[in-house]
Amino acid sequence: MAAERLPPASVICLSLTTERTDVNFLFRSISEGSCLLNLDAQSMDDIIDAAVNFLVQTGRLPEHQKDMVNRGVRERERAVPTVIGNACAVPHFYDDAISEPAMV
Repeated sequence: MAAERLPPASVICLSLTTERTDVNFLFRSISEGSCLLNLDAQSMDDIIDAAVNFLVQTGRLPEHQKDMVNRGVRERERAVPTVIGNACAVPHFYDDAISEPAMV
């Protein structure tokens, strides 16, 4: 099945944590420069790749967890899509192996 092309104004938020977090975590993450701007993505998989790579590059996700997180987010998104509507989605992933919450 071909992936649907995302609208240019899409807003995607990737959250990684061991437990559910509060809204304040979202606001702190945004204010700390965790936004990927002008991302040229064709699909949700492209966005997940970019977000996970960004977390690794900024030192917020250990390199050895990259594949596990990438797989986990994709599986979670396939099982229960997190599209809110109006080109917004909040893909997320919970795992006990994640030592620190992170958000892009």
